[in-house]
Amino acid sequence: MAIKHLFIVFNAVASPALAQIGTASLTWQASLDGGETWSSNEIQTLTGTSIRVRALASWSPDAGYSFASSRFDAFVRGLFGAGSQDTVTEWSIPAPLLTVQTVVSARFGDTIKIDDARDSNPPGRGNYSLSPLQQFEQSGVPHTRANPVAVFQYTLNLDQSAGVREVSSAWFRPPVGAVVPIRLWRGPAGADLQNVPATTLVPLRINVVVPAPAPTIVVATGMACMLRRRR
Repeated sequence: MAIKHLFIVFNAVASPALAQIGTASLTWQASLDGGETWSSNEIQTLTGTSIRVRALASWSPDAGYSFASSRFDAFVRGLFGAGSQDTVTEWSIPAPLLTVQTVVSARFGDTIKIDDARDSNPPGRGNYSLSPLQQFEQSGVPHTRANPVAVFQYTLNLDQSAGVREVSSAWFRPPVGAVVPIRLWRGPAGADLQNVPATTLVPLRINVVVPAPAPTIVVATGMACMLRRRR
């Protein structure tokens, strides 16, 4: 399964040097209720269920900036043999952010990698990445100043095996040039485009358990009721 997003191009804005400011993080969260509520703490769910997962970008100080772009690979790893039949579907980059790419998932041993379709390399390698982005703020163009802001989402479909799944990511490392995990816009016509190299990746652990069997006492009570009805 693959998704395609509309094309969007950054205008070439004259900027003698991109200053390096602040700190930022990419935090993974999960929702057990279809996206109504989210948690970045370790969560517990049942085998055979589907949960929504997202990456949340944030930065400090806010200083009036808005999200410009980021580049990373996303992973789901089953620990100690768990999740060998897990799948990932329904990828999306929430509006108004966009990207120029087709996104797919591929399995490498115990790890599912969600990445650009042109990258068939193992997790954390290759020449492509997930690339959510948005243009600078301008009239008539959708734009968000949200901080934090959701930059990527998908559905994790769990198999029937119990055990821990670790949701994580890695910043894209280009063959040439420096890693720039997150960039921010500020000012009219995007006059101020800032790099935020001091970034933190915050993974998420999902503890998957087998549903508990019905208590024996309940089964026994049910049988007693049936016997009384027959009499």
